[in-house]
Amino acid sequence: MKKSGFFAVYFVVFLDMLGFGVLIPVVRDLTTALVHNSQLAWPAPEVYMGILMAVYSGAQMLSAPILGRLSDLHGRKPIFLISSIGNVLSYVVWVFSGTYWLFLAGRVLSGITGGNIAIAQSILADNTTVEERPRAMGLLGACIGMGFVLGPFLGGLMINIDHIKTFYGIIINPFWQIGALPLLLSVGAVIMIIFNHFGEEKIHTEKPRIGLGQLLSSFKRIGQRATYATQLLSQLSFVSFEVLFAWILQKQYNFDLKDTYYFFGLQGLMLAIVQGGVYRRLEKKRPPAYWVRAGLLGSVVGMLLLPWIGYWDIGLIFGVAGKTILLAVLLFVMALALGFGNPSLNAYASINAPKNEQGQTMGNMQGLGALARFVAPVFATSLYAVWLPVPFLVGGVLCLVAWFIFKKHAVSEA
Repeated sequence: MKKSGFFAVYFVVFLDMLGFGVLIPVVRDLTTALVHNSQLAWPAPEVYMGILMAVYSGAQMLSAPILGRLSDLHGRKPIFLISSIGNVLSYVVWVFSGTYWLFLAGRVLSGITGGNIAIAQSILADNTTVEERPRAMGLLGACIGMGFVLGPFLGGLMINIDHIKTFYGIIINPFWQIGALPLLLSVGAVIMIIFNHFGEEKIHTEKPRIGLGQLLSSFKRIGQRATYATQLLSQLSFVSFEVLFAWILQKQYNFDLKDTYYFFGLQGLMLAIVQGGVYRRLEKKRPPAYWVRAGLLGSVVGMLLLPWIGYWDIGLIFGVAGKTILLAVLLFVMALALGFGNPSLNAYASINAPKNEQGQTMGNMQGLGALARFVAPVFATSLYAVWLPVPFLVGGVLCLVAWFIFKKHAVSEA
């Protein structure tokens, strides 16, 4: 595959995260406005906001294994292109949705098409050697990290742009301009896919089967169950951290909204640097299984220490609260753990998957990640309501369990 093909794959994945991230700064005000437009008096807008966030991950959870399987059956490029066109349509719905229910439909469509990250991983697997694959997955992770950084930043900037409420008499989304930018970029991504030649051949030579039983059985294959369990447990821990991080910044560090955005941006930037730079230079020194285990142990340490740092009053260091500096150091440790662990786990899953089931395997991995994003917000916030440290302690235990499962049952690469 030519370099332009790799760039197209990375760009599409970057846009997926950018489109998800731009919603974060405005989701509260956007939901309130749409609920008002739709004259929904009950329940509270917060409930409708939770539904918006949940349906995206729920749709992605269901679609990712199916899209991955279809890419095995019919070729990567056709399914990649169709899902990217669907992504464009989801942003068109965003711009012209003046009611809550229409916007909700757009988020469902966006979640379904967001499953194409699994196809992107499969394209990289098809066009890299075993030695090159961890590096390719690391660059993909860096694109995800940069989308996570730039999405909320751009969304926050575009809130201040004056907006219109109607278009030729049609009531449109009160925050249409935020969806318009990823819409234009997504059109560019579709054009890039069309004019690049990759993934056009069919991978699967057997009679096509795409039933629910076939999908469920793909999760039970010996040699992959430990990988899938590791993915689910580690993602439950990470998403719990992601959901609650803003809360502890406010409660333990007295951060306002602006400071919170800066710290989220710092986290995403560190993750992008680790996966796009540090990981590329070190991953060849050890097999992926080694980095998966190291990443899990680093996550255990990070999750277990995180809630306690906020309770430490150690005064000022160079004019900055000491506990804030310790938090930044711990975030770097966690960025190293995630930056090495996540792409290595994806590379490991790809390397140990049958060649004709790359799409299915990567779709299953992404589907499990979406399941974690669907379940973890309620799971984590419920534990948080009991006592602030509890969800982080549970997250650390989940990573430790994942480490034991992976070490004992995953295929050895020694």
